[in-house]
Amino acid sequence: MKISLIAIMLLCVLNANAYIHTTIGLDTGRKHLFIIGHAGDLGTLFLRSVQTKIMRYKDMYPNDSIVVIGAAGLNKRISLIRNNFGHRIIESNRKKLSIKRLSKILKRLGNVQTVDFFSHSGATYGMGLEKNVAFKYTDSEAMSVFKRMLAPDAYVVLNGCNSGFVQAPKFSEILGVPVFGSLTSTDFQRIHNDGTWYNNNPGNYPEGGFSTKNEYSYSSEKNCNRNGGCLRMKPDNHSYSGHWGSYKVGLPYYRPFCSASVSPKDCAANIAQEIMLYPVNHVAHRSISREEYRDAVTEYMCPQDKSLVRYLSCKNYLLSNGRVPPVSKIFRGTMLHCNTQTCLFKVGGSGNRLKFSLKQVYGKKHDQMLVDYRRFVKAYDLFK
Repeated sequence: MKISLIAIMLLCVLNANAYIHTTIGLDTGRKHLFIIGHAGDLGTLFLRSVQTKIMRYKDMYPNDSIVVIGAAGLNKRISLIRNNFGHRIIESNRKKLSIKRLSKILKRLGNVQTVDFFSHSGATYGMGLEKNVAFKYTDSEAMSVFKRMLAPDAYVVLNGCNSGFVQAPKFSEILGVPVFGSLTSTDFQRIHNDGTWYNNNPGNYPEGGFSTKNEYSYSSEKNCNRNGGCLRMKPDNHSYSGHWGSYKVGLPYYRPFCSASVSPKDCAANIAQEIMLYPVNHVAHRSISREEYRDAVTEYMCPQDKSLVRYLSCKNYLLSNGRVPPVSKIFRGTMLHCNTQTCLFKVGGSGNRLKFSLKQVYGKKHDQMLVDYRRFVKAYDLFK
């Protein structure tokens, strides 16, 4: 199996801020772009989460090209990037990843099918590139450059905290493509020796230790340290409380937003593709069966917990189409009410410290999770 990874650009700190340009293979046409923001004390967690998804792309689209642009903190990981992950470094300098420099790189790209941001983010702050530098929908010049590089049937995923409240719907409106965003904080999950993905924070996983290999998610077994492929990002199962404020509402999965200019067919097809590419315990491939796909949908949506009680209850609830009630409340917070284009909420607070609360529009019995599950499952037929 081969895949061309072209123009993989990793922006690192080499005693000062600097960027490094790496490449593998040649441009074969369709591209998938990953943008890694400043990680700070998270070390290589963004990078390793990106590598996990890259390997899913390798299985599903072996002839497509991959582009990665990353910022800050990777200078000590050059051996990992080059020798383990297979990226060839061809350029470096001492410049930060500003919006202007990112746009200059993006101008050289075209026919980009998918874009994944992996970064710190905030509902109104945008997607962090460097410290105090964020890519956001209000920068009309940068968004124009971004839009021009996209393929007609492209989509975007904003992997970071609270990216679905404001940024994702606005991105979709401006870019004219589906955009996925989170509606709470996001965290990292690792694959355990029992074969399940758990949050990697102490107390959030059972005894037995995390696995040193992943024999489930790819066409061939991967060594976690040598190859990567054992770490993923996922929204938390509680409403957000942190640096940017205290929110009463949310959802525990990345949610797609499709503006009025996106056709229902393109919206559904890209929903199905993104769910197939999300790291789960089966190989990513276009010939996925309906049963495998439904299982992937529940893995994508349902929150993992240490005992798996909440997780399994959520899966049973969704797979039964709501006929088997969950044994406990699935989301530890109030679920938002959403439509295809946006979620609906009341905004309070001031400055950067915001408060989001429920704007109830569909009645007290409305279950957004079940509504989205049905929508995601239906997307399978339009993808096929």
